Amino acid sequence: MIDREIVSLEENFSGLLTITRDPDAVFIVDPDHEGIALSEANQLGIHVISLSSSDCDHSQVQYPIPGNDSNQQSISYVVNALAESYRSAR
Repeated sequence: MIDREIVSLEENFSGLLTITRDPDAVFIVDPDHEGIALSEANQLGIHVISLSSSDCDHSQVQYPIPGNDSNQQSISYVVNALAESYRSAR
């Protein structure tokens, strides 16, 4: 069981070892649900882009994207659009 847990942790977090600086921005789906990530990003001065429904608090989000944050198709659409914009800007 411990070996499986170690493998799982390595798969999920090993990419963090190569990070040498803070990101310029983070993308969060549903800032109410991901409150810890939102507060940590704000404390570190990292810009926050979020997909959030109208019932979310947008006061701590620098770039809110209004949309359905509980629908898989909506999330996929926004994430793919952001990824394509990032690729074309690079």
